[in-house]
Amino acid sequence: MLPTHTVPDDPSPIRTAPDARSPSSRLSGARAQRPFLALGGLTLLLAGCSGGGDGGDPGGGPPPAPVEVAVARTDTVLREIRAVGSLEAEARVTVKAESTGRVVAITVREGAPVAAGGVLLRLEAAKLEAEAAVAEAAAVRAVTEEENLARQVERNRSLLSQGAISPQAFDDLQAAHRSAQARVQEAEAALRLTRERLADATVRAPFGGEVGMRMVDLGDYVAPGDDLFQLVDNDPMEVRFAVPERYLGAVAPGARVEVRVRNLPEGVFAGEVVFLSPAVDPASRTVVVKARVSNPDGRLRAGQFADVRMELERRTDAVVVPESAVVTGRADDAVFVVRGGSVVRRPVTLGTRMGADVEILEGLAAGDTVVVAGQQRLSDGAPVAVQTGG
Repeated sequence: MLPTHTVPDDPSPIRTAPDARSPSSRLSGARAQRPFLALGGLTLLLAGCSGGGDGGDPGGGPPPAPVEVAVARTDTVLREIRAVGSLEAEARVTVKAESTGRVVAITVREGAPVAAGGVLLRLEAAKLEAEAAVAEAAAVRAVTEEENLARQVERNRSLLSQGAISPQAFDDLQAAHRSAQARVQEAEAALRLTRERLADATVRAPFGGEVGMRMVDLGDYVAPGDDLFQLVDNDPMEVRFAVPERYLGAVAPGARVEVRVRNLPEGVFAGEVVFLSPAVDPASRTVVVKARVSNPDGRLRAGQFADVRMELERRTDAVVVPESAVVTGRADDAVFVVRGGSVVRRPVTLGTRMGADVEILEGLAAGDTVVVAGQQRLSDGAPVAVQTGG
């Protein structure tokens, strides 16, 4: 803007060259110049103010906003649960003695595999074998007596019909036969019991697995209930974990899971859900879930922590955009879709987040171009200038 020149209200005396005009004419000339100088300054001021500023649209609209864009695409979206669980042996017991006796043989080593029914140790069984022999003889004697009385009953039945014996004698014979039958049952039960005790002197594995810690040595005297071995079945394993209650409708027995453990980061172990707790924990609002995991080579161990991933849903035609495209508002989430040289604000419904991307359930179609940077000051219908990478 050019400087504005003004004339002081009380100018200092001006020295001029001698003028032929009279003093009064000189005064009137000076007064005549003042309006001209003031008008000239005003003209310069108006000229400086009427110039156009930097930028701006000649039509008066805002300039296009620079933005970066991306194209909405279709992709596979997995809805899944991730949890931290604990591995447990499906079967883990402490084998206890069921008979009294001295340990005379230990047939397995700690850490060795054993099949179901495999012999773990033997107790001294000479007394038990003798007791079994006595019980067997008593059972044979009882059976013999019962069979003899049964034949007598049949012979005397015909004699009774002929009147050769009294009804009372026949009733006494029948009662003796019934007592003999009871003695047979008693003797056979005693024989089974002694045979059970004899069998208990040989301690066998109740299931196949791996022998754990051994608590007895050769020569030890054990009684019923004493600990002998630990036995663990590590194949299959069970992983126990908790899921939030909001997933109750999506988790059911048979659902597939993937399990990883920290010491085997490259290994993925497949399994399936076998148990879903019928109750929700009121403190954590979670539900306990168990999944069975195959462990044929024994790499998984009971007590390990495990990272569990459970796939709930797989969609192969989901619409996906970078999460940076989503503008979160008070009332809704939205994206700005580029149409020509301007944008349209489009409310959207968000789905699953996958790293830097997010699924759009409603409000967007594959192929739409959305603003991913520079949308903070955009509004519906605003002009934009798409920036391309250099």
